[in-house]
Amino acid sequence: MQNQIDDEVPGIDRHLVSRLVDAYGMDPVLAERVVEETFLAYGDTVEEWVRSRHIRLQRQGLSNETIYQLISREISQRRFSAEPLSLRQIRRLIYG
Repeated sequence: MQNQIDDEVPGIDRHLVSRLVDAYGMDPVLAERVVEETFLAYGDTVEEWVRSRHIRLQRQGLSNETIYQLISREISQRRFSAEPLSLRQIRRLIYG
């Protein structure tokens, strides 16, 4: 199925798209859209997500104290984009 997936689209995780196509019989175009939407939804850094979540909860009329508690509970359930690493940082992660 890999050959049905357009390799020209930058930023798409081809392995993940192929897994969706193979495991669930998804159309490759739909699988790409699902991957794109998922990465967009989870593409924020911690700081971006906290600020955005704070604004959304404020608009619901919640107090800051309540918002802080909610964010504290929710943050452990989220995935965030990683900051870029230098080659030195990568080596240190691998070898300590």
